[in-house]
Amino acid sequence: MSSSFPKPPTIPVLGHLLMVDADAPTQSVADIAMKQGPVFELQMLDQRMIIVTGQTLVDELCDERRFGKLVHNALRRLRPAVGDGLFTADGDDPNWTLAHRILMPAFGPLGIQEMLGKMLDIAGQMFDRWDRFGEGTEIDVADAMTRLTLDTLALCAFDFRFNSFYRDEMHPFIGGMVGALLEAAAQERRPDFVTRAMIPTRRRFERDIAVMHELADTLLAQRRREDMVGTRGDLLDTMLIGTNPQTGERLSDENIRFQLVTFLIAGHETTSGLLSFAVHLLLKNPAVLEEARAVVDATLGTRTPTIDDLARMRFIEQVLMETLRLWPTAPAFAVTPHEPTTLGGIYPVVPGDELMVILPALHRDPTVWGSDAEAFRPERFADGAAAALPPNAWKPFGNGQRACIGRGFAMQEAQLVLAMMLQRFDIIAADDDYALKVVETLTMKPEGLRIRVRPRLRRDQILPAAADRAVSAASAAGAEAPDAGDGTGKGADVPLMVLHGGNSGTCAAFARRIAAEGAQAGYAVTTASLDAGVDALAGQAAVVVVTASYEGQPPDNARRFVAWLDALAPASLSTVPFAVLGCGNRQWARTYQAVPIHIDRALAAAGAERMIERGACDAAGDLNGAASAWMEALWTEMGQRFGKAAPTAIAAVPLIRLLPPAAGAAYPDFGTAICIRNSRMADGAEDGRSAKREIVLDLPEGVAYRAGDHLAVMPRNPPELVRRALKRLGLDAESRVVLEDGRGAVLPIGENDVVTAETLFARLVELEKPVTREQIGVLLGHTSCPPERRRLEALLNGPTYETEVIAARRDIVTLLEALPSCTVDLAALLGVLSPMAPRRYSIASSPLVDPRRCSLTISVLDAPAHEGPGRHRGLASNYLATREAGDRIDVRLVSGTDAFRLPVDPRVPIVMIAAGSGIAPFRGFIEERHARKAAGEAVGRTLLFFGCRHPEVDLLHDAELTAWSEQGIVERRNAFSRCDGYGARYVQDALLRDRDDIVELMAAGGHLYVCGSADTLVPAVEHALVAIAAAALNRDEATTRRWLSRSIAGSGRYGVDAFA
Repeated sequence: MSSSFPKPPTIPVLGHLLMVDADAPTQSVADIAMKQGPVFELQMLDQRMIIVTGQTLVDELCDERRFGKLVHNALRRLRPAVGDGLFTADGDDPNWTLAHRILMPAFGPLGIQEMLGKMLDIAGQMFDRWDRFGEGTEIDVADAMTRLTLDTLALCAFDFRFNSFYRDEMHPFIGGMVGALLEAAAQERRPDFVTRAMIPTRRRFERDIAVMHELADTLLAQRRREDMVGTRGDLLDTMLIGTNPQTGERLSDENIRFQLVTFLIAGHETTSGLLSFAVHLLLKNPAVLEEARAVVDATLGTRTPTIDDLARMRFIEQVLMETLRLWPTAPAFAVTPHEPTTLGGIYPVVPGDELMVILPALHRDPTVWGSDAEAFRPERFADGAAAALPPNAWKPFGNGQRACIGRGFAMQEAQLVLAMMLQRFDIIAADDDYALKVVETLTMKPEGLRIRVRPRLRRDQILPAAADRAVSAASAAGAEAPDAGDGTGKGADVPLMVLHGGNSGTCAAFARRIAAEGAQAGYAVTTASLDAGVDALAGQAAVVVVTASYEGQPPDNARRFVAWLDALAPASLSTVPFAVLGCGNRQWARTYQAVPIHIDRALAAAGAERMIERGACDAAGDLNGAASAWMEALWTEMGQRFGKAAPTAIAAVPLIRLLPPAAGAAYPDFGTAICIRNSRMADGAEDGRSAKREIVLDLPEGVAYRAGDHLAVMPRNPPELVRRALKRLGLDAESRVVLEDGRGAVLPIGENDVVTAETLFARLVELEKPVTREQIGVLLGHTSCPPERRRLEALLNGPTYETEVIAARRDIVTLLEALPSCTVDLAALLGVLSPMAPRRYSIASSPLVDPRRCSLTISVLDAPAHEGPGRHRGLASNYLATREAGDRIDVRLVSGTDAFRLPVDPRVPIVMIAAGSGIAPFRGFIEERHARKAAGEAVGRTLLFFGCRHPEVDLLHDAELTAWSEQGIVERRNAFSRCDGYGARYVQDALLRDRDDIVELMAAGGHLYVCGSADTLVPAVEHALVAIAAAALNRDEATTRRWLSRSIAGSGRYGVDAFA
């Protein structure tokens, strides 16, 4: 059923014009939205627009398959100034496509990082000026930030200095820009015939535009006059010499002029507003200000910030993101449908309709941000909380391919400036009674905000960054990079980009190792996450990708990269050699290596050249050995291509230093959860049955989860194993270890970081995993006793290694204890030990009951080894099993896949299939449906198929599920593998028995979920589902599988959470 949009009462001819404050139109419309609701229509004279502020509707508008950017009237009025620049060109304008392809690489993460020095230069000018004027001088924040961001943009992008901090008056460009923006906004509120009649106003508008064009023409002429085109490597050079890689076409001088003005406006106006609002909000929230200052002090001390420091000051980024939530400085964007459709399934819209998203209202949607949406809470954007936000709830940089091209630039600049400000000054409100007044042009900025500053550090007290560490991994590793070529310079400074994607840290560790070895061999290496590689592959001599899969989907930090890669045209990457190393676990047979395979094929399809065959590392086997063999092949191939010698063996040995005992260190990058309760649910047995426990945790501040999410737990090695390792290596537990040269080390600590030996072995490296072939090789090189050497050589043999190491679960400490003559030292050992990796557990609760607490349902693995007298103990499960109330646990939230979410409409039926501890996420699902029903919502039919051994032994959560079943929340279909007389023995048998229910619910649009063992439960369940569907459809198995893949899995109605 369709319906017309709601709208406030209108006035004839004027429509809603008088409801909108001409000086604050965005704020006015946001206020109307608070009363009118998430979508409504406004009529302003002859202009009709549809205002959208609700997250669910905005999420629809952000689907670029259905909607595209509309250059709304306020922007279109600026076209005399900026023409068909990036932000004002229509989507089908060929100049937009050309400019976007040419300019995107200049705003890649690596190019932006290289601008840090110039950003520091301008920020230093502003803070030196503040320092000189002293505490008694009031500073107009918006004025200072405008000078700062204009000067920074001009220097970084065009190598031009406005020198705004050396003059009292702003450069004329600013006056012209402000005048043009104000007039463009005013024209939108006037009939065209009135504007045409206002001759003086029109001439002033033209003069303002001429001032801006004059500066752009001057920059362009100066670069050409100095014969410096192509020598600066900045944005202006890119405009002048860049070409469309597909057609060879260049930008015209007129378009370069428009792009210059566009960037000079957009590149500074919004960022200056962001910094100004951030200062205001920090002053109004002293606790947040204090926390931000503490983060800066702990990270920087008295040093100049580096790129690495910015990454460590995550809270500063959260402050800026929360600032942009409350005060998005580019406060609106408009879209229009590609073809007639409906919005929210109710409101018809057609191409040409202007659907305007008002960001201040979207960012205060109480269904997303809660009843305290007006409060300034940076913890909303902590890692776990940000990931848990619904899609397209936070849009300060616009949407999709028309989103702000300079987002990375703006955030890097703002984070740097805010950190330096807090490092050097105490900021004090000049007027304690200041009430925020927001001035609007096409952007928003606080007006009248003034501060005084009290110096904490003078410029001469700020130390240079440690050894001026560069962005590249080469310098970060402290490695020399002599040309290993033939003396002709072939391969000199060959750029190598190493990209990694993964949730556990393994891929990042391998990427760090590749980067360190590449730097040692003389490559100019950069490392980044896969998402940071979007639009950054062009110009690289070689690209190496190390990635894993997550239920067949890209990891959290690779999703944008995969989407971007899939959209590339053939031959887009025709000059880029690449190699892919995949990490996975073969026990996840259905999705093993899925994403590495996909990326490998997609890169080749985009024209990139495969240097060597894709590598596949199996976590259930010799992970490090496979990675080492692949890297050896990689360096051999790259050496032949680029004239570089392979990295020498010494690169795999980090340089460490032992210090006397001192205080310990904490594990970085994880929040601290507190154990509230640890209770036994079922006992283990020697027949292979695992004990089951329920762990209830108080989550770290700011972590917000959803049913279907996971909690990554960073375990610790058993204390007895740590004690044995320290004893065997002759180390004092409190001895301090300093990593002086990180070459070859894959530890999650930086150079010159200090940890105790006990912390190192307890928390930072894996000790319980079976010893790898690579580790055996290192031990062999340090062993002198002939019989011991022969034993090690025998272990390197394939069959012997599988039986005596993998099956017997022989760890490196146990092996070392059996080798008295082995003299391996800590440095050599750290070169081959794997970093401690977090283990992921499904969350077994719903935040609707208690958002601060979550529960885990775990199987405690402690079984005899497959071979020999040893035992196979799960590191993380045994660690969790021994936690007591009050114990602290390092955790990180990991978002679930989109398919493994409850349907948005709770009335949609669901079928859940699990065995053992696989019931965990479904307890959360059922608890959420119970909470919704208790709140008066209707919930759909909910079926749970659960398999265990015996109803009196391991029927997990039985009391709760019985109560929920009696209340009509869930229907239980149990299967018991060790108990006769109860019908089905396994869940797949129960599925076949109750096939009619499965068919009925799936035909009604139901969702189906499976959680359990990747190598037993998931394949058995999928085989049963295929059989049920084949019988219902009267089709053969192959046809049915294709139908299920397309119609059920392809529509997001089939989710799998599999584990080893």
